[in-house]
Amino acid sequence: MNINSSPINKEELTLLKNSDDANKQCLQAFEIMLDFLGMKLDSDNEGCIIVRKTDRWKERIINLSTHPHNFLRINRVLEFLKNFGLSEYQEPLITFLIYEIMVSKSLEEAKTSLVEYWLNTVSDTKIKNNLLSKKESANRLAQNRFFAGL
Repeated sequence: MNINSSPINKEELTLLKNSDDANKQCLQAFEIMLDFLGMKLDSDNEGCIIVRKTDRWKERIINLSTHPHNFLRINRVLEFLKNFGLSEYQEPLITFLIYEIMVSKSLEEAKTSLVEYWLNTVSDTKIKNNLLSKKESANRLAQNRFFAGL
C-alpha cells in the first residue's frame, strides 16, 4: 500500500473503465489474484465464465483457511471487479466460493465472509438473487448429505 497515494476519483475511474488497455490489465491482475488463491478462470461447455481449482488448490486452500485475513483480500477483489466494470466476474467467483464453503466444506471458515460481505458486493439485484438462491441450494445439498450419512 502506498500511503502517499490518493484515492481514485470518478473521472479517473471512468477513464480506466473506458480503456481497453486498463481493462486488460485489470483482468490480468484478477487472474494473478485467483492464482494466489489456487483458482483460475475457465469456461464451461456453453462458453460461460467459471472459476476452477488449479493444481495448487490444496496448498493454497490451507493458506487461505489458516490465514483469514485473506478473506478480506477476496472482498477487495470483488469490490475491485464491481468498481472497474468487471462485475461479470463476480458471479463465477462467488459461485465457486459458495460450493467450496457450503458443499465441499473445504473453506467452511469463510461462511461469515460469504454471507456478510462477499454477497453484498454484488450490486445487480438479479445476479445477487441468483447467488442467494445458489447459496440456499448448496445449503440444502449439504444438509441432505449430512442426514444421509446418519
